[in-house]
Amino acid sequence: MLTRSLKVFNTGWTGLPPVSVSGTDDVPGATRTFNITANGTSYELTELLIQWSAKPDGSFQQRYRQNPKTPVVTIPAAQGGYSYHGYWATLKGQQTLVPNETSILYNVYRCDIGVPFNTAPAHESSIANISSILSKEGELTGVSITPFSTLSLVAG
Repeated sequence: MLTRSLKVFNTGWTGLPPVSVSGTDDVPGATRTFNITANGTSYELTELLIQWSAKPDGSFQQRYRQNPKTPVVTIPAAQGGYSYHGYWATLKGQQTLVPNETSILYNVYRCDIGVPFNTAPAHESSIANISSILSKEGELTGVSITPFSTLSLVAG
């Protein structure tokens, strides 16, 4: 069941374990902190859970935002020249109209200045990891489609 495998504090599907967590798992207000390395510098990035909902069929929705206290990450011009100011993310799993079919949406809105780095490969890998975990737990049968991304850029 998706809600059992994708707990807020269980981030194995992302490939990035949190260095710390606080609050109660799956309860808005919970936080998880990760160490991120960019430009040879390590940053602590904290996510705040702002919404969690689940249905009896296993469908769920998690919404996060980056803690505003997280420092701005600046990448020099030689490596792309941009600054990263935060993000908001939604992870949603839901049953479709087709019996025993589930869709998983990982939607991320980011605030970047300059040319943003491409996170699509990491997000697609995360979705593939979700399928792998569910398969190992005996919760996934049938054929899965390959994860894919769409990109929308908004100039400010």
